[in-house]
Amino acid sequence: MAISLSDIVAQNTVGQSEGRPVGVPTSWGWYSGLYRPAGYSAAPANFTSVTGWGQVYQKAGAPAYSNPNATVEVANSKTYVHLKTTGEWVLVQDQATNPIAGAHFVNDFSGQARGMEISRLPNGSAMLDTPPNGYNDHFWLGARGVYGAGTVDAVYVQMDMRVSDPNLHLIANVGADWWVGPNAPFLPNMSNNPGAGMSNWVELSTDWSTLGFYSTSTAQFLGDLPTPLVGSTPEPETKPTITLFSSDSGTVGDRITNDDTLTFTGTAKASGKINVYDGATLIGTATANASGAWSFTTAKLSNATHNFTAKATDNISLTSATLTVTVDTVAPAMPKITAFVPDTGIAGDGITNANRLTLTGTAEAGSVVRIFDGTTEIGAATANTSGAWRFATVQLSNSTHNFAARARDAAGNTGSASLGLTVTVDAAWSPQPETGENLLVNGSFEMSAVAGGRWAAFSSISGWTAVTGGTIELWNNLNNVKATDGVNFGELDYLGARDGLYQTVSTVAGQNYELSFDARARPGFTSTTTTIEVLWNDSVIAIVPPGSSWKTYQFAVTGTGGQDRLTFREAAGQGADGLGALYDNVSLVATSTASIAPSMMQAADQAMGLVTQYSAASFVESGPGLGAVLSVADTVSMPPLLAKSQ
Repeated sequence: MAISLSDIVAQNTVGQSEGRPVGVPTSWGWYSGLYRPAGYSAAPANFTSVTGWGQVYQKAGAPAYSNPNATVEVANSKTYVHLKTTGEWVLVQDQATNPIAGAHFVNDFSGQARGMEISRLPNGSAMLDTPPNGYNDHFWLGARGVYGAGTVDAVYVQMDMRVSDPNLHLIANVGADWWVGPNAPFLPNMSNNPGAGMSNWVELSTDWSTLGFYSTSTAQFLGDLPTPLVGSTPEPETKPTITLFSSDSGTVGDRITNDDTLTFTGTAKASGKINVYDGATLIGTATANASGAWSFTTAKLSNATHNFTAKATDNISLTSATLTVTVDTVAPAMPKITAFVPDTGIAGDGITNANRLTLTGTAEAGSVVRIFDGTTEIGAATANTSGAWRFATVQLSNSTHNFAARARDAAGNTGSASLGLTVTVDAAWSPQPETGENLLVNGSFEMSAVAGGRWAAFSSISGWTAVTGGTIELWNNLNNVKATDGVNFGELDYLGARDGLYQTVSTVAGQNYELSFDARARPGFTSTTTTIEVLWNDSVIAIVPPGSSWKTYQFAVTGTGGQDRLTFREAAGQGADGLGALYDNVSLVATSTASIAPSMMQAADQAMGLVTQYSAASFVESGPGLGAVLSVADTVSMPPLLAKSQ
C-alpha cells in the first residue's frame, strides 16, 4: 500500500487521534492514543526479543451498529529494530512468513479472552472477525523477532488495515512489546514483556490505511528512516480552509443569515479528512476529493453566533481560520409610523397642505425600514441604534396617501407591515420642480446596509432596479476606495451578465434637468473594462470612460412630462469579468437656465463621438475637492469569504 510519512508522523504526535476506544478507562495512559513509557524507547539491556502488535476497538460516541459478518483485514505487518552500532534498521518480523495470531480481549483486559477466527487470504493478508460488544481485537505476529542483547535502541512496527463494511466505526492502533526472550512466558506483572508503546488511534474505512509506531522521538525517526520509508519526505502541511458558506441571505458578505442549515465548502489536503467544529464542538467530518475540495452541510443550527473551524484529522494543529456566522431566523418586530410633519391646520386631523412630508417611527435597531405609499415602495430608512428612523418623501400629489412600513433585518428576515398612517395632502400643488432639488431617490445609495470593508449584491434597492439579468453591487469603503457622499457606492459589474441599474422619475414636459454623478475606474483597471453607458429613456446619451480617481460628470436631459427612465449600464462586451466602473452621488436637478447641451440629439451625437475619440474631454469634471485622493489610512482589508473576486 502507499505509505505517507506525514501520516506516520501524525500517528506518533500527541493529540492526533481520530477517536477514543470504548471501554478503556480514561485514566489509562494510552486511552487518548500515543503512548511511550519512559525508559522503553530502547530494549532493556538483557532482552533479546520483540513483538509487533495491533488492536481494534469500537469508537466511543459512534452510532450503534453491528454486523456479525463484517471483518477486519490486516496486511503487510512488519517489525524493525534499530541497531546501535551500525545505525541499520533490521526486519525481524514479517507477516509474509510469520502469520498473525490473536484473540478477542475484554476492552479493559480485566477478564478472560475469547477465541477469534483468523483466516489467511490468498494475498497473504489476515482476515479477522470484528470485535463483539465489550471486546477488542488484539493480534500480533506469531513468532517473536530476535536480536542480540544490548544491540537495539528502537523499534518500528507497521501494518495495513481496512474493514469490509463502510458503516462500521472502528479505530485501531499498533505498538510493540519487548520480551526477555523468544519463548519467555507471559507474567501478570508484565516483567517479561514491558511495552515499547503504541501509536494514535486511526479510524478504519474500506480503504487501506497504513498504521505505524516508532519508539524514538520524531526528530530521531526522521533522521534515520526504516526501510519502508527510505526516500520519503513529509508532505507539505496543508492547512484546511473554509472558503464559502451558503446561503448568505440578506446582505451578501456580512455573515448574517436566516438559513439555519448551512453548507460549507473549502480546501484541504487531497483525499484528507477534516473535522468541522462549531466552537469546541465537533459537528461532523468531511473528506476532500483528489483535488482537495470538500463540502459539509450542518444539521439545524440555533439562532446564535457560531464560530466554525475545520481541522485536519491527521494533524489537528492544522486548523482553518475561524468563520463566524450569525444565524437569525426571527423576523423583526412590526415597525411603527409614529408621526409626520408638517401637520398644518388642525393638528391630528391627518390633513396637511404640505406636499413634502417627513415620516418618523420606530423599528428594530439597525433594520432597514421600507416605506410604502399604498402598494408602491417609495424609499427606505435605517433604524438607528435606539430604533428610531426618519424618512422624507418626494413631492406628493394632492390626494389621500396610505403610508405603511416593513422592517427587514440584516439576515434578510422581513416582518409584518406596520399599521397604516393615512394623510391627505391638500396643497396649492404645482408639478413644477424646485431648482436644486434632487428628484432621484437614494442617489448616494445609503439606504442599503453594507458592512464596512465589504460589498453586497441586490436585485433592487430603494429607488433603483437592476436591468434585466443584472445585479446591483454596492461597496462600503472597499479596495482602498471611499465614497464621495456617505459610505456606500456602486460597482457596475457583478459577475457574468451585462449589469446596470435604472430609476424612473416624474418630469415636466420641456423642463431641462442637469444629470450629475461621480465615477472612477476600479483600482488597477482601465476603461477597457470600466466604461459606463448613460441612457435617458433607453437611448444612449453618453459613454464615460472614467479615470483612476473620482470625478464628477454632468449632462443635460429634457423631461417628457411622464415617467422618464435614467439608466447606467456597462459597455457592451465588458460584462463577463466582474470588473466595472465605480459610481456615486447621482442627482437629477431641474435647471432654471438652458440645458448644458442644446438638445438630447446633440448630446447623443456628442456621446457617439466619444466612441471613436474615446475621450471624456467634453464632460464637466470636478477637481480634487471631492476628496478622492486617498491616504494609507484609507486602506481597508478584503473580507476572506467572497462570492466573486473582489
